[in-house]
Amino acid sequence: MTREFLADLEPACNSAPLLGSLADLITRAQGRPIYCTAPLAVRRALMNVVVGSLRCGFPAAAFVDALSLYRNYSDWDSRWRSEQERYGAGIVVTRAENLPEGTDPFAGLAGEHVIGFRVVIEVETLVRDGRPVAWHAVVFPTSYWLSRFAIVSFRRICGTRYAGVLAARNAQVFRPIIHSPFFRTLRA
Repeated sequence: MTREFLADLEPACNSAPLLGSLADLITRAQGRPIYCTAPLAVRRALMNVVVGSLRCGFPAAAFVDALSLYRNYSDWDSRWRSEQERYGAGIVVTRAENLPEGTDPFAGLAGEHVIGFRVVIEVETLVRDGRPVAWHAVVFPTSYWLSRFAIVSFRRICGTRYAGVLAARNAQVFRPIIHSPFFRTLRA
């Protein structure tokens, strides 16, 4: 074989990851751990599967499971402020709730995806500091990866049902739109 043909057989070096992909998020994290957070409605077993699959697909990246990191809300409250600086990116994991009867989970994102106040604070902190955040939405038995999404607070809120997560084509990649009156007040 001539040198010309051998060059075609070599893999392309340093090809850029697909915009909005998990590989892109990992690249943007710049070698820092990726914080995987979820509302309390996501069971630890489901979070273990999601984080385990991320680790399996990208063994060189460090994924931190927030549900196993903190014992309770008080533990999170006392540690989040000092620990959040170490993360290079974030992934919000949700599971669909209130699916209409007969919903085909393979037909696209469906159901209501809800997060609590703690997760909103985590996402807002990461975004404010310029770190990328993605959304991993589970509509059992499938899941969807979204790099463009919005967080919209509910009219009637509580700590565990503070906001909904929705796909948003007009959002920037890994920079969710956050509609929350609480954070508008904080920024003023």
